[in-house]
Amino acid sequence: MIYRRLEPEDFEAMYDTFMEAFSDYQFKIQMTKERFNAINIRRGLNYELSVGAFDLDNKMVGLTLNGIDTWENELTAYDMGTGVIPKYRRKGIGNAMFAFLLPKLREAGVKQYLLEVLRSNKRAYKLYKKKGFRETRKFECLKISLTKLSIKNVACKDTTIAQIENPEWNAFKSFWDWKPSWQNSISSMKRSPERKVILGAFHENELRGYGILCPESGDIAQIAVDKDYRRRGIGSLLLTEFAERAETTGKLSILNIDSSSKETLSFFESAGFENVAGQNEMMLEL
Repeated sequence: MIYRRLEPEDFEAMYDTFMEAFSDYQFKIQMTKERFNAINIRRGLNYELSVGAFDLDNKMVGLTLNGIDTWENELTAYDMGTGVIPKYRRKGIGNAMFAFLLPKLREAGVKQYLLEVLRSNKRAYKLYKKKGFRETRKFECLKISLTKLSIKNVACKDTTIAQIENPEWNAFKSFWDWKPSWQNSISSMKRSPERKVILGAFHENELRGYGILCPESGDIAQIAVDKDYRRRGIGSLLLTEFAERAETTGKLSILNIDSSSKETLSFFESAGFENVAGQNEMMLEL
């Protein structure tokens, strides 16, 4: 087996390997090459600090894709996806890719390694714990078919929804109860090339809530309401707008809600969202 850093020229092989490696994933992954590329850019893919495993016929059979950015004031690598195609599993390829990457991350000045693992994947969780990763947060992943969406109290007096072209990130952050995960972070939103809609909820012309939606996928990246203006229907108003703009997808989803935020979870569950998966966020200090 040959292990080497990835290059932009590997994109086609990366896509094929990724799709095959995750073909039996807990959730069915359907993704075009264009969508795959957009997600890679959004999450900050760094080819040089990612690795591919190649067999003797030079076929890529495994890969680890890493994003690189600052996280909690430290240069951080984020495991965007580690996978091995079914035929080559249980051969130590995942461990070998990790061993290949670790010194290269340290040489590049990376101080910590961040990832998320499904709580149902107990084997992977134990392996990461064994490698020294510690659990930092728990997340919940929710989705709903638009036909099952149940939104009440959308009549919000003196509140209007308008698209925002120039995001007020500091104002947005002031509404947060919890920090978005890597893929939904402000940095990810800024570098995302895919079409997204940023909506603001204005009460008497003052920003009191906002939401970010990727209409093509129905993915809600961020949503938050001013703490002093909650339970007035502002969140429901934003959700109604999301549903209209994601109509062609027939669904809405929101990944990685902090499990400790009972208020956020209650809001989505009251609208009919189903909790489809839980994840653990984990960190390794390098």
